[in-house]
Amino acid sequence: MIHPSPDQVRWTGLAAMVGGVLGLERWGFRPNSAALLLLTIGAFSGYWPPLLDFSFVAFILPGLLLLILGSPLLGPGNLGGPASRRASAPAC
Repeated sequence: MIHPSPDQVRWTGLAAMVGGVLGLERWGFRPNSAALLLLTIGAFSGYWPPLLDFSFVAFILPGLLLLILGSPLLGPGNLGGPASRRASAPAC
């Protein structure tokens, strides 16, 4: 079994503390959900050639920008959330 280094444990604990205090999980989930919706609409509308340029500018580009901005908020927020505690709990 490989054990994490103390630095990894320290940074994970710090990110979990900051994520839990600031509510980053909630603020990271919202733009990521909107981004994935825009990317899905852009992917489906991109198959029709007359709408290809419009769908890229209207859906895919803003979706990618939202995903880039929302993912750093969602990552540290999920480290300290209840989902990570349940996932890391040993199976009985």
